[in-house]
Amino acid sequence: MQSVNEFLNVERVPAFESSCVSRIVKLGCQILWNPFTEATRAESAMEKGNPMIVESPKDLFEFLLSSTADGAERLAPALEELSRNIEDRNIEDALNAQVFVLRNIVGVLGQCFRLLRGQRSEIRARLLDVFMEEYRSELARVTSPTARRLLVLAKANALIQLSIGEFSTLIAIAEMTGDWGVGLLLDGCLVQNTAFVERTKRLIGTIVDGNGTATLSAAFDQPQRRIN
Repeated sequence: MQSVNEFLNVERVPAFESSCVSRIVKLGCQILWNPFTEATRAESAMEKGNPMIVESPKDLFEFLLSSTADGAERLAPALEELSRNIEDRNIEDALNAQVFVLRNIVGVLGQCFRLLRGQRSEIRARLLDVFMEEYRSELARVTSPTARRLLVLAKANALIQLSIGEFSTLIAIAEMTGDWGVGLLLDGCLVQNTAFVERTKRLIGTIVDGNGTATLSAAFDQPQRRIN
């Protein structure tokens, strides 16, 4: 079994060991390395289909890109479900706007695969399923309209924060591998998700301040007390 350093072939990049990017990438690899290699060994042993085996930085890049693309596709209907659980047209419009952004992001990730001359793998993580099950359980116990609005916004924010973490890791790997075009596309995805989080914080602040009926334009364009 390869070590993380062997897997990353750091000898081929003399400055890799001392770079900030290397620490980010190696930390991410260390976190997923043991469970992922155990999982791939188990899949191979049971001969289930044709599991993707990660043997190089390019394989890791394509694996994480596939996972992120799956997440973006499944985040869209999750946000649509959140928007249906409240009677607030402004919040519903904001969530539906982010759904539009997410569906565009899926197309951008497809272009990333084309630039890498790679192929997307079929990956379905269970994290979102567990998250939504917990959300439905929590929502069933909340009766206050204001509390429901805050819960929906908080959950939407948390979901997009997970996506931001994925894109931050992908951008670090793109810099490490020298895939500058892919990195530029991923930067754009990160900016769009970050904008949603920042603006949603302002809307949450408006509701907490007792201005729950304020329009999104007021919440987004005027200075508001922001929640840290």
